[in-house]
Amino acid sequence: MQYTVGLISDSHAVFDNAAAEALKHTNLIIHAGDVGHHGRHREVLQLYAEATGVPLLAIAGNVDDKLDAADRQLLPQHRLVQAAGWKLLVCHIVAPGPTAKVDAAAAALIHQLQPDIVVCGHSHKACCWQAGGVSYINPGSAGPARFKLPRTVALLQLPFKTASAAAAAADAAADAAADAAAAATAAAAGDGGPPDGGKGVHRGKQAACSAQPMEAMCTPGTHVDAAKDSSNRSVGSKRTSRHRGEAAITAVAARHKDARGCIEGGNGGGEAAGPAAPAAEAAFAGSSKDNISSDAWLGQLHVSFVQLPQKAPPRLAA
Repeated sequence: MQYTVGLISDSHAVFDNAAAEALKHTNLIIHAGDVGHHGRHREVLQLYAEATGVPLLAIAGNVDDKLDAADRQLLPQHRLVQAAGWKLLVCHIVAPGPTAKVDAAAAALIHQLQPDIVVCGHSHKACCWQAGGVSYINPGSAGPARFKLPRTVALLQLPFKTASAAAAAADAAADAAADAAAAATAAAAGDGGPPDGGKGVHRGKQAACSAQPMEAMCTPGTHVDAAKDSSNRSVGSKRTSRHRGEAAITAVAARHKDARGCIEGGNGGGEAAGPAAPAAEAAFAGSSKDNISSDAWLGQLHVSFVQLPQKAPPRLAA
């Protein structure tokens, strides 16, 4: 039994159905910042939460502006997330790759919090590597293509560290199934569920994946083919109420189910990434810009990068 975390970053006010399709069979989605500038961050997160039905956590990037007090709760500067017994530190700016120096502020956080995994963004370059006993993962960019880099998201498969974490996940899965059955029964009876602003059904058993913004805490398989659905729905600038967006973004029970390298270039055609590379080989060697190896192992962790269509959908209207 494994816990799958979907990783996305640098969407820059773009919602992509292909990315949502790649991420929707995960237990948790983490967005590593630069969600959507000019105040469009909340709408981007709402669209991904609604399209996937998966709990979603996010942090602010350097272009996420116009944040009020509620937004800063939704998009803190960093988070420490507990998932399947692993500690994941989410920071936007860390390092552009395995050979680069880690940003000083990020290095201080890593030293203080001692995470197992660091999830980052900013460079738009899909990378994963290990250093100093820490695994680093940058899922790349799901926004407009830049620097001739492919557009990507990533899937991180976590084996459960403890029996209690596995048991908590099983309980959460059972609760989610019960909630889904209850919702189906209510729908059949003509009860459409809670009105806008309602939080829906939540039994609160999420011990396998708890998360807190650092500001409040101060301590701490199968490859998905994203090219199967390259269509992208058009999105207007006006959405439902802010409260409904918060409910969609923070909803908790919807679905429960030493290599290193970087992706240097893409095929530009939106095709699925290539087959998994053996653990003994260096994935994403970068020597070929046409054939991208999609999978890598970081010790017990399996990272699978999913290449999105190279042409991104348009940004959401401001």
